[in-house]
Amino acid sequence: MDTEFNKWLVEKNLLKKIKNNPDLENELFNTFQRVYFFKDIDTSVEWFTHNYDFAQKQYPEFYNIMVEAAKNLTPIELAISIDKIPSFIPDWLIEAKKALPIQRKKRLEQIKELLILLIQTGVNTTTEIIKAAYENNKVSINEGLAIIEKELQNTNSSFVITGFQSTLTPLQIETLFEQLKDSYIDKNTNPDYFKAIFKNEPLPDSFKPIKRLKPFTVVLCAYFISELFQKENPNDYWSIAENCFDKTKANILKNSLRNAYEYNPYRKPKGYKEIDTILKNIYTPLQ
Repeated sequence: MDTEFNKWLVEKNLLKKIKNNPDLENELFNTFQRVYFFKDIDTSVEWFTHNYDFAQKQYPEFYNIMVEAAKNLTPIELAISIDKIPSFIPDWLIEAKKALPIQRKKRLEQIKELLILLIQTGVNTTTEIIKAAYENNKVSINEGLAIIEKELQNTNSSFVITGFQSTLTPLQIETLFEQLKDSYIDKNTNPDYFKAIFKNEPLPDSFKPIKRLKPFTVVLCAYFISELFQKENPNDYWSIAENCFDKTKANILKNSLRNAYEYNPYRKPKGYKEIDTILKNIYTPLQ
């Protein structure tokens, strides 16, 4: 799928636009998927299970993909998909277990929602072929749902969303907040929420991700996070960032910065100098 997407971008002369502006990637993929992703739902569902990370990067909600896909299916296509879903559940579970806690929880929730959707469809449908497919697979689907729910309970019991490990002092954090506010992050950002992301402790129950403003593009946010948090959070700073800043996904952050390093003539994203100045000021505050 990644290869097909790139081919499509080349055909439409769009590849350079993504390299220069990674924020367009989701929008372009939305167009592409209608041409490719739903043309063969039987193959698409199987592809999705084995390329979960790439698909999730473009479509965070697995549930929404399947709902939209279902609207475009004939009864026999939906019946075939229902027949195949039970065989995918073990692979989904294996892939979910490989993920870090944040992603694991999301994947399990998405699988759960899909299985509930299948059950609701099978119970409520009046189409005989769909009803028959569900009846033939309902035991496996319900068993799969029970396994996923149990795994989700185990994940939830040990799952805690935290901020970053950071050695910045309260004064440095306050200086950084003032430098970012109303230029890169929303001026109404709760200062306590901002401070919370600099502690490797559970985020407040009422915590809301920091809202980025337009100048704080995905790639520039990724650069900021990498410069500020990578050293002290080498293994999981992208997944932590996903919970601390709005409209960000770990894979998109990582890939956008990689593309900037690869294709930008300065080997850094547009706007990096301003971010460098802000970060310099928190260590040597302006008088």
